[in-house]
Amino acid sequence: IKNANTRLPSSALVKMWDLAVQQSGDPYIAIHIAHCFKPTSLSALGMAMAASRNIYDALLRCSRYSSMVSDAHIITLEETENELAYVARPRPELRELTHIYGMTTILCCLYQMLKDIAGEFVQVKEVHFEGQLASRKPFEDFFGCPVFYQADCNKLILSKENVYSEQIFANDKLAGSLDEWIEEYLASSQQELLATRVQKFLLKNLIYGELSQAKVAIGLGMSTRTLQRLLKEERAVYSELFDNCRKKLALKLVSQSEQPLLEVAFMLGFSDQSNFTRAFKRWTGTTPHQY
Repeated sequence: IKNANTRLPSSALVKMWDLAVQQSGDPYIAIHIAHCFKPTSLSALGMAMAASRNIYDALLRCSRYSSMVSDAHIITLEETENELAYVARPRPELRELTHIYGMTTILCCLYQMLKDIAGEFVQVKEVHFEGQLASRKPFEDFFGCPVFYQADCNKLILSKENVYSEQIFANDKLAGSLDEWIEEYLASSQQELLATRVQKFLLKNLIYGELSQAKVAIGLGMSTRTLQRLLKEERAVYSELFDNCRKKLALKLVSQSEQPLLEVAFMLGFSDQSNFTRAFKRWTGTTPHQY
């Protein structure tokens, strides 16, 4: 366990949570763990979140690289006009290993880390857990909002009012370097994942011309149907992989090159600068020029 790169099976962690609650006598142990939690507890991912431009960017990283922490859940960000939800759904084949103590700890620690990063700007509106404990009050006191048990998924719902406010310790270059380290780590530990190969291909070739799904499939030596089937088996969505890669290249080109925005838009496959600006604002909450 002293090896920073050790991967522990979910079945062992379920036993650990039961023993932790049994020995502490505290089913709300997640709250105490959160008070001791720091961004460095999540290694490079936590540090990249701490160096992120804003809460939205930090949660995007947390979602995109969630498999660095655990592969037991499918993590997504879901948005409405006024709310941003960090959603964790157990993978069907690992549902029996989903544990209320582990999940409460994940969301408590995430909230604590966001508070450490952004101070009082974090406004949680609701917290949902699939499981339940005897009382909701300890968690409602901790999060400062309503908590719901026996929900259809686990999620932390934030107000979008301050998710785009720049963080005090934002450092784009540091965050980008940590992203590269995380991606190399995930690629080395998950070499067989097609989603990783697709992302590497897109990042390498996207700026050299329009890339359709069919062209990516040919580049990886398979048919489009096979590409779609294998990605579906990994619960990956091509359009999301494409969007993530386009965003990463857009941030790099806008911040590190002298090329006109129109040229950057065309390089990334946008038909005009206004479409690029709309996409960029969806990714970052601001325009390319302001960024």
